[in-house]
Amino acid sequence: MHPHPSPAAPTSPPTPTAQSWWLATLAAEEAPQLFAIAHEYPETQEGWVAAYGMAFQDRAEVSSTDGDFRTCSASPESALTTFTRLARDEKGVKLHLIWLTPPHGSRPRDNAQP
Repeated sequence: MHPHPSPAAPTSPPTPTAQSWWLATLAAEEAPQLFAIAHEYPETQEGWVAAYGMAFQDRAEVSSTDGDFRTCSASPESALTTFTRLARDEKGVKLHLIWLTPPHGSRPRDNAQP
């Protein structure tokens, strides 16, 4: 008869190093701000989120929620302009730039309305 192996001693998660703390801080400080572009139809009180984006220091990358359109713009505001042009044939639509995360080191932005 073989003896049963002893159960493994529980292991604790590794202790973070100074380097990993520094990298986590760097990643948090340089993370892009998240935003959405939404369509509002005031006459029917309906709306939907058309796209989500990431605002980096030098550009904004945006992807439509239905997955058929991606763009890289100079800023979230210029991405909003692009989506406004794409929606120009929709009667009564109003587009909004909605900030999902605040700028680093400041209070949350006011959600802009064009």
